[in-house]
Amino acid sequence: YRRVNTTTNGDTNTTLTNTNNEQQHITLDEIVVGVLHFGQNLNGHDGIVHGGVVSLLFDDAMGFAYEAMGIKMAFTANLVLNFRKPVPAGCKALLRVYHSKQPHEGTSSRKVYFEAQLTSLDGETLYAEGTSLYIIPRSAL
Repeated sequence: YRRVNTTTNGDTNTTLTNTNNEQQHITLDEIVVGVLHFGQNLNGHDGIVHGGVVSLLFDDAMGFAYEAMGIKMAFTANLVLNFRKPVPAGCKALLRVYHSKQPHEGTSSRKVYFEAQLTSLDGETLYAEGTSLYIIPRSAL
């Protein structure tokens, strides 16, 4: 993973469409970018990376994101993934983590919200996307 410099063009304005086809405009700061190379021994079904491995990588990358923001400790309270296409074994992919900037989300007191996407290197194929809520323990404030 690498930390993305959000002072130079870090804001990403995007429109998301939920399952009810309602559109919501949000601003995201890209915090972490990870280039992943999946091996051949992570399969659930032949030739397809197991969804549990993908979930683990999302949680790990989002955990790296709070550290990249200077937060010393936080715990995953919620992690939601939507698998869009199977991840082929042996492929290379890109995992991007964004700090959510929705008015009711982002970072407030002890809560930190992230969104992430796993895509092909060229960005043409969306394999999975997810959201998370991390809680900062009072002892770490």
